[in-house]
Amino acid sequence: RRGGPPRLTGAPRFRGRSETVADAARKYWNMEVEPKLNTPEMKELQLEKLIYNYLENLSKIQNNFIKAMKTVLKDGNCDDFHFLMDQTHKYESRADDLRDEINELMYSRALIPESREDIMALIERIDEIPRSFEHVLNIIRTEKIALPDFLVLDIQELIRVSMESCDSMVKQIDVMIKKKEGIRALMSTIDKNESHCDHIER
Repeated sequence: RRGGPPRLTGAPRFRGRSETVADAARKYWNMEVEPKLNTPEMKELQLEKLIYNYLENLSKIQNNFIKAMKTVLKDGNCDDFHFLMDQTHKYESRADDLRDEINELMYSRALIPESREDIMALIERIDEIPRSFEHVLNIIRTEKIALPDFLVLDIQELIRVSMESCDSMVKQIDVMIKKKEGIRALMSTIDKNESHCDHIER
């Protein structure tokens, strides 16, 4: 969808416990508890850690994309833009690696089959975002696109609103994993941003 990332309407089915998986994960990775390897619970904690690593890497891709677009809007198709594009590609490749790690862990029976399908469908949809970032930068570089001055303000606003939607999407995933309230409010923000971007494009 234009104007932002895919909207998330339901949470993947993590096991329900009085202590959230995220809390348990923090205790484990901070070495506050003795690790118990190869248990379903441990694999679930590892899966969540990989998902959060993926989201952290997505943030790096997003930041490099923003810097690259700011550079090309100000200075054109210059060496600094090429460097930032290469950095974006590096982190996009890392996203592919993390996605493969998530897939491998899930199919080692970390989750029940229905949950594996939910998680992989979610990751595949999210993965469209870094691919889109890289695709946009690649088009600008290879086709040597010069963005006219009269479009700069609109493009800047499109980028701002789209990045806000990406941030809201990441918050949705965090809310789902931690089983908190707020998904619908975040979805509403993404819907409004999408409408705003459609208005700018017209």
